[in-house]
Amino acid sequence: MQSDKTLALVDATLYHMVAPVSVYSDGSGFEGRVGASAVQYINNIETKVLRYHLGSLKEHTVYEAEILGLTLSFHLLRNLKRQLLNPIVLGTDSQATLKALDNQRPHTGHHLLDRVHDAAEALQVQQDSLRNSVARREAKRLNRKWIGRKRGVVDVQLHWTPAHLGFGPNERADEEAKLAAQGNSSSPDQLPSFLRGKPLPASISALRQENLTMLRKRW
Repeated sequence: MQSDKTLALVDATLYHMVAPVSVYSDGSGFEGRVGASAVQYINNIETKVLRYHLGSLKEHTVYEAEILGLTLSFHLLRNLKRQLLNPIVLGTDSQATLKALDNQRPHTGHHLLDRVHDAAEALQVQQDSLRNSVARREAKRLNRKWIGRKRGVVDVQLHWTPAHLGFGPNERADEEAKLAAQGNSSSPDQLPSFLRGKPLPASISALRQENLTMLRKRW
């Protein structure tokens, strides 16, 4: 496993150096609370950070936060509102999240994974619109509906970036996730729309774990 981590670290460093845009996300539990973050880099320079406080670990999990971190990453990319050059690198230290994105069967956190897929498709549609702006305007002039492509427009690569091995962007994402866990969220107008209103529904997994903990204490 250490060898896998070392190779992944080498890959992460190389991709970070060559990618014109990269975003690194993390989820963290800290002092009984949990938060998510995403840190954006353009030409290896940090340019933007997003944080979201989920709430108590009694109602939410770090796994949820890891998934939300990826959603924040896509949100940052869309807010650049310009054509993105290939490749775009998204880094996360959560192997569970990366595996879950390929699993279409209902499971824990599936509603949040849907948000990641939706955000990825929205980014592709936006990029398609930007790259074909002339054709889109012509379609509008002729009163024809423009349907943007939802995949294959821009190369967005998801990479596993092992934590706590000294990789700077990972460490920054971890720092920001801990701030988010302490209640320090970005302003609502900077966050995805579904995170601006009422809190996220409580995680069944977190509620079960909390109930089990309470039962054990009573026993």
